[in-house]
Amino acid sequence: MNTPRIYKPGSAANPGGVETAPVPYDGPPWPAPLKPAAFHGLAGEIVRRIEPHTESDPAALLAQFLLAFGNAAGRTAHWLAEATPHFTNEFAVIVGQSSVARKGTSLDWILTLFAGADLYWSKNRVSSGLVSGQGVVYAIRDAKQNAEGEVEDEGVTDKRLFVTEGEFASVLAAFSQKENNLSSTLRNAWDSKTLRTLARNGGKGGDTATAPHVTIAAHITFDELKSKLAKDDLSNGVANRFKWICARRSKLLPQGGNLRAADCQDLIAQLSARLTLAKTRGLVGFTPAAADLWDSIYADLNQERPGSLGHVTIRAPAHTRRIALNYALLDGADVVDTPHLQAALAFWQYCHASAECIFGGASVLARDIHERLRLAFPGELDRTDLHQATGRNKSATEITLALAELHRYGLATPRKEQTGGAPRELWRAATK
Repeated sequence: MNTPRIYKPGSAANPGGVETAPVPYDGPPWPAPLKPAAFHGLAGEIVRRIEPHTESDPAALLAQFLLAFGNAAGRTAHWLAEATPHFTNEFAVIVGQSSVARKGTSLDWILTLFAGADLYWSKNRVSSGLVSGQGVVYAIRDAKQNAEGEVEDEGVTDKRLFVTEGEFASVLAAFSQKENNLSSTLRNAWDSKTLRTLARNGGKGGDTATAPHVTIAAHITFDELKSKLAKDDLSNGVANRFKWICARRSKLLPQGGNLRAADCQDLIAQLSARLTLAKTRGLVGFTPAAADLWDSIYADLNQERPGSLGHVTIRAPAHTRRIALNYALLDGADVVDTPHLQAALAFWQYCHASAECIFGGASVLARDIHERLRLAFPGELDRTDLHQATGRNKSATEITLALAELHRYGLATPRKEQTGGAPRELWRAATK
């Protein structure tokens, strides 16, 4: 397990700061850091420029930069899966322990850069609050005429919509409401299909949004996700249209960083130029070398996996290719080459590892026992303590398997205490 890095007083990232102690991570097994290939091109340059000056996770910075770029680039560049076009819009949920994960801070950094690169998009096409499908459609609705052919609603001509949602738990709650069509609307929006809503009370005049280009950047904590996500959300296709990304505080900066937008004007200029060029692209294919690489990884990306993890990662090929398209556009290319696909694969591998952490990994009982051990730390609990703590409704075998799981993940360590009879087995939450 990794702990956040600590910058010493007087370092470039912590001028005049104070030395602080590491903040241990005490949750489920954490994904390995992003591979260097993921920081390809302009995306990597921007993350590297920001990273020393923020407590945000580099994975969250990179993810939300790619999301923002894919939306601001508009609905022109695309690739085809048989006869189905896929554009540059994506959905992602950044999952962290709490506010200390700095999920929102990471997005603020990215939006600050985009305000310099595309002020119109920043002011007019970034919104927040996912409440209903009707709200999404209304934000990018087509013009409407009355029976006499007069325009009664000019609609919205720019179909780009970048939705930020700091409380994704409220979105999950909306999914469970019987009359709320948010889930189905988001599925169609990710697919870039025409969106429609019916008029209220059976009347006329429902809204339509043709050629939508919707992106969602959402945030949630592990606990909220566990309590709010329903089995239906996993199986009906809405969850697998999101990339799930683990994020945590990367370091402690008591005095904050010293980077300002003015220090990034060279990157902002490059970003503006790449956005302008991206809007001129149409169908984007592979170079021969990238096509060969895609052929070699396609079967693995399509591998079916059981349970919740399988439900949320089944769209791996589509996510990977959409990400690769964004990397190509960020290079100013008109074709996806090997480095773009390698970058996308590295990023997807982190998303998959995050999904394993969130939806796979330790069992419910193992996580419950780990929480008991964590609360008792630095004290220890024996089998009797754990049996009582879990409500006495678990068998000795179940507890044994859960403890073995925690030990395998490095989350808990045992020791034997001699008692004159059978040794007493004591467990303690592992320090990271």
